[in-house]
Amino acid sequence: MARQRRAGSKPGKYLLMATLLVVFATILLPITPFAKLLGFQPLPIMILLVIGMIVVLYILAAEIVKRSFYKRVNF
Repeated sequence: MARQRRAGSKPGKYLLMATLLVVFATILLPITPFAKLLGFQPLPIMILLVIGMIVVLYILAAEIVKRSFYKRVNF
């Protein structure tokens, strides 16, 4: 029986779609008519870019640690 390689696995399409939906809703909600009702204000573009960079760096770091872990345990 062949073992699946987990280090290179991709997220399921429903998980990816749900994640993208939440990201877009989070970005767009403050510019909708509901924003005033909820007390939201749009974030400056620079803040959104910094948050995006932090997320990308987190994903890269998690991938590096994951690959290092699986290499050490010979999985």
